[in-house]
Amino acid sequence: MKNGIILAKKSTWSTKLDIEYLDETSPTKREQNRRQGKDIDARLKQFADYASKESFGQVHIAGFLHRQVAANPDGTYTHPGNLSNDERKRRITEEWARVLRPPARGRGARQDVVQHRLVFSMSEEMNAACRKAGLWPEGVLHKTMRDVMRKFQEKFHPGETISFAYGFHHDTDNLHVHVALCPRTDQGNYIGFSTALNKIHNPGQNRDQIGYMRGCWEIENKKWAERFADPQALRQLRTHRHAEKLFQFPPKTNRNPNGIATRDGRILMLEGQYTDLCRLYRKMQERKAQQRQAAMDAWAASCFGWGTAKHLAREARDAQKRELRDMRQSYFRLRAKYLAAYKEYQIQEKATHGNRRSILWQHPEQYQHIGIRA
Repeated sequence: MKNGIILAKKSTWSTKLDIEYLDETSPTKREQNRRQGKDIDARLKQFADYASKESFGQVHIAGFLHRQVAANPDGTYTHPGNLSNDERKRRITEEWARVLRPPARGRGARQDVVQHRLVFSMSEEMNAACRKAGLWPEGVLHKTMRDVMRKFQEKFHPGETISFAYGFHHDTDNLHVHVALCPRTDQGNYIGFSTALNKIHNPGQNRDQIGYMRGCWEIENKKWAERFADPQALRQLRTHRHAEKLFQFPPKTNRNPNGIATRDGRILMLEGQYTDLCRLYRKMQERKAQQRQAAMDAWAASCFGWGTAKHLAREARDAQKRELRDMRQSYFRLRAKYLAAYKEYQIQEKATHGNRRSILWQHPEQYQHIGIRA
């Protein structure tokens, strides 16, 4: 895909660390958008009802700082995804500053660098392709960003771990994610992010991080273009372990164009199936939070070698994985059943009443991206 996801902006900052700009849900960001006349709430409404409890607009952490942010003062661990947004930002800021205190080591080390700010932007063309294929653009961008950052780590810092904070924004025509890259690895070595200064006379020392990352995005864009053109590849995404972040909830059928409720048996059956989907989805999110905590407990037990406690923590973690897998499989079976019944009902309604009384919702434009037209 020519117009896919790109590295839209890069800058290196040496001033005091402030990650508030990553948080789209912060009062400061909302007030700024309001002054500029940007109706972000209307855009967020397109997916807010179907998003997981972990809001994409908040600040999140990945890499080695993830474990440090999870540590509680009493020696226990809480998965960052289970922390409040404000508490997560406070812990990220504290741990980030702690990492920067030791002298910077490694090639081209600079003591004054606080963060590398990156912006990854998705084109409107790819956004439309995601919605047409039934994919959640935020989930696609999130998964691809994590894959590209992993490749960056393996290329320039093999055997080490990098860390970065990020947050998704909808305040422009292009969906984008702001990334704050920590300039140190878990071993204290400096992380550079620039183009090579001398590619010709010293090719062996070429560390063109920007060029490499742009090449990674081109490769990922080609992969997504192939997936969009292959229906079988799109179907396989439904079994992916991150599928609940890539797919939206099905639409709810509740009223016709004139606002007159249709309460025949088929509508009642569809509403019942939709209610079951909502209930199962909420249980999946609760179980997912429990699984994150179980994984964190198992990691803590393995680090400290707590004998029986380590064995019990691993058993609890594996049990949570199995239960979440079974719930996810049930969810997608029920989802497929609901969509099949919905499409059959829509065809019957259009054949009986024509387009004048075809099924519509309060905001039908919110549901067009999953391939179902009112």
